[in-house]
Amino acid sequence: INVTIQVANSQPSCAFDITANASNTSPACSANVTLSSGCTGADCAGVTYTWTGNGINQTGSSINITAPGANGSYTYTVKASKSGCVDKTATVTLNITNCNPPVGGDFSLCLESENQSGSGPITGDPNASNGSTRGDKANYNHYVDYAVNGVPSAGVYQLKLRYSASSNPNIMISVNGSTAVASMNLQATYTWNIVFREETINVTLAAGNNTVRIQGLSGPSVRQDKICITSSGSNARLGAPEAVFNITGPDEQLNIFPNPAPGEFNAKFSLSNGAEGTITVTDIRGRVWHSSQVKGSGAHHEKIKLPNAPAGIYLLQIKNGTATETKKLLITQ
Repeated sequence: INVTIQVANSQPSCAFDITANASNTSPACSANVTLSSGCTGADCAGVTYTWTGNGINQTGSSINITAPGANGSYTYTVKASKSGCVDKTATVTLNITNCNPPVGGDFSLCLESENQSGSGPITGDPNASNGSTRGDKANYNHYVDYAVNGVPSAGVYQLKLRYSASSNPNIMISVNGSTAVASMNLQATYTWNIVFREETINVTLAAGNNTVRIQGLSGPSVRQDKICITSSGSNARLGAPEAVFNITGPDEQLNIFPNPAPGEFNAKFSLSNGAEGTITVTDIRGRVWHSSQVKGSGAHHEKIKLPNAPAGIYLLQIKNGTATETKKLLITQ
């Protein structure tokens, strides 16, 4: 008896290639643009697409974005994924050449979120620039409408947002009711207070009075502290620092070791702005687990024990006069 056994091929078929396209590769400043991916080959079924670049992170074979509000070349990448296949990528570049820089003199304006219209609650925060923030850690959909008045002329201005967020939030920015940034992912500060970050982007403003709305999108929420608008700056989104602290100089460098630590660790630092400082360790909810005073200018080496602190992320802060430095610490016990 002859028996023929056929074994099905369980390997996925990955015969596909992709392209990235734009409805207009030389769009007007802050114009609406559609990015789309084309797929060729026998195995396009089941492919998913993710777009990244210049502050966006969206899924779909076709997405709508707002073109950058500053002159320059901006590249967007689409990643095509299929189970069992190696990811494939393609890029498309937008060339912006018609954004007019502001004229008519320098312009600088800072606005506190708690003094502006908005939907989020106002919360007192001693580490905020003016003692308060606007937003709720349990609701991502809050917004702040900043009244940016007295702009000398139409053009591209630099907007710097100061904020805190325990996880990476997404925001949308609109100017006078029109979307300026459809979606931007912000870096986390890992706490609702104590640590703040700054994110800087360029926006196009009209001459005179403007309303700039910054609103949270689906996902983690954000607390807004303030924005500053200036007429100077580069023509691209700027990378944010790891955190925003008021540090007077290199002598305030803080070193924590070991990190991660099993409940006991060392902190080395120097005091140069006066002869007295404060060491504080808090968790991401703002609860204080350690506080002590140190005296004397120069180098310090402090051993800190947190025998009852549960495992998690903590923040160690050194205050020395007007200087403050904070670093993240992971407790593993």
